[in-house]
Amino acid sequence: MIRQVNFKEVNGQIKMPSSKSLLHRYLMLSSRSKTMIKSGDLSIDAKMTLKGLKKLGSQIDYHKGTIFMQGYNPVKEASIDLHESGASFRFLLPYAMTEERGVLFEGSQRLSQRPMSDLIRSMQEHGIIFSNDKLPFRAIGQLKGGLFRLRGDVSSQYISGLLMAAPFMKKDLTIELTSPLVSKQYVDMTLAVMKEMEIEVNQSKLGYQIKPQKPSLPKEITVEGDWSNAMTFIAMALIKGEISLTGLFKNSYQGDAKIINFLKKHGANIKWVDNKLIVKKSKLEGMKLDIEKHIDLFPVLSVLALNAKGPSTFTNIKRLAYKESNRIESTLALHQALGSQPKLDENSFTVYPSRLKGGVIDSYNDHRLVMAANLANMLSDQPVTILQSHAIDKSFPNFWKLLDSIGGKNDCLQRTDINHKN
Repeated sequence: MIRQVNFKEVNGQIKMPSSKSLLHRYLMLSSRSKTMIKSGDLSIDAKMTLKGLKKLGSQIDYHKGTIFMQGYNPVKEASIDLHESGASFRFLLPYAMTEERGVLFEGSQRLSQRPMSDLIRSMQEHGIIFSNDKLPFRAIGQLKGGLFRLRGDVSSQYISGLLMAAPFMKKDLTIELTSPLVSKQYVDMTLAVMKEMEIEVNQSKLGYQIKPQKPSLPKEITVEGDWSNAMTFIAMALIKGEISLTGLFKNSYQGDAKIINFLKKHGANIKWVDNKLIVKKSKLEGMKLDIEKHIDLFPVLSVLALNAKGPSTFTNIKRLAYKESNRIESTLALHQALGSQPKLDENSFTVYPSRLKGGVIDSYNDHRLVMAANLANMLSDQPVTILQSHAIDKSFPNFWKLLDSIGGKNDCLQRTDINHKN
């Protein structure tokens, strides 16, 4: 789908949809229990996790924004299509093999290229047989527990996936990290949800240990709003406008909530009023940010930096190459297509204040690029046309509706003969 966006100011109030990252974790840990999860509309990624759990035996219904978890009846054979969801893949793979069974895993070509080798190797060492080392493959066997040695600098989702599978194993599970843990905030989020469900995890300098145990769930769970998605609207208001955001938790489990304090230190007019986050137009100072701590925010923050008073540098960018797109290359292409000239070094990305000309950009089927393109439109002299704009549904299915409610004019284009250069 192609959309053309052409708005320069936003004003109004938005209720943020539930956090995709948190919803994944609530689904995994409640998969064998009975509870209600107030989730709102489901992103494509959340649907992949939900469908995968149902294929494995979880009894789940969804109706009008509420997920009804109704117990578990394990199956011996299953087939799961993950499409493009990396989180679903890394969470469901170890979880699926906590039972003795065979499971066929399938997914998109891009998903097959994302890092999985360390997790697969570790599972092989514990008796799981794989028909192939990349998707599609069939996995056979059962993970019963034991010692898992894993690098911490590849994907935090490996660690979270094993942590959430551990309570359902037959024996104790020990995770020993052989290198520093990247994106620790996402593992901390997993641990916070596990603590909420009274799952005991013993932590040490080397890693984690968990005994088999049954999660203790409340009758109803409300998932807090998504801070990663909220950043797009926050950035829009900082460029020009005033919005209030509801549904976000001030004391959030999500690591991206901490970006607010960082932005305030650089001149952002952001404050809490009666559980609403109020954001007003602000001129930011140039920034220097280790993006490893906010990996999903990079495309949007790189565009916001165009409106700062001085250059902004984002460091530690290497892992961006392994997201839904190669976000180093795709974000660079977005800037260059619209008239910005960032400086790319081996492990940093520097943005210089500039006005954009507008034009056509390719989202590379990456939801974060669609968000960044909408923001870039606010700094462009001409409209911005977004190819593959439907990629936003991966994490934020009602994005266009909410954007329209605060003044984000956009048109869905039917023609497919648009020429563009990356």
